[in-house]
Amino acid sequence: MNYTSTLRRGTAAVLAGALLLSFAAYGATLREDTSHDFTIEYDKRFLEQDELDLLFSYYDSIQKQDVTEFTSCIVDFYLDYIIENMYGGLLQSDAYLTKVHDAFQTAAGGDFTFSYLQITDCKDEDSPTSGVDYLKDMFNTLQGEDYWTTHVRDCKALTTKIAMTSGDKSVDSQDMTVYLVNLDGTLYVCP
Repeated sequence: MNYTSTLRRGTAAVLAGALLLSFAAYGATLREDTSHDFTIEYDKRFLEQDELDLLFSYYDSIQKQDVTEFTSCIVDFYLDYIIENMYGGLLQSDAYLTKVHDAFQTAAGGDFTFSYLQITDCKDEDSPTSGVDYLKDMFNTLQGEDYWTTHVRDCKALTTKIAMTSGDKSVDSQDMTVYLVNLDGTLYVCP
């Protein structure tokens, strides 16, 4: 073996390693965004700043019980569907937000503050395990056939876990799936 073939093998190994890293699964390049009131941990290859901003607004609206911010984060007909099917239409958006807030409060064991959002997985809509097909079918049922293909530009299924502080203790939520939907150029959350 000569110097040239050793160099070629070494170069090939480095390139193969770089190629493997570029196709690595979610979580290979985690970073923390500290530009909000609580830190968001995410993989920079899968999420953009505007998506992080939306996630912050969604969770912040729950914490502050800000119904205007809360409803602006969620697709309106999706929220109406959830309220109608979970509560038989007996609630309005503000009462639904109170129920969501109270669920976090119960999990935290009292008044809480969100302290850390961890995004542990991100799947695009083409992933067979993303669960997006259910959302796609719901949108088409609620808004008419082919609504999804006509209006949705992108959808990501996120697995999230949020840490809450209550007094001197910290509690992590269970894993939650949250969908980020780009609907006609505007980002929304579908919890």
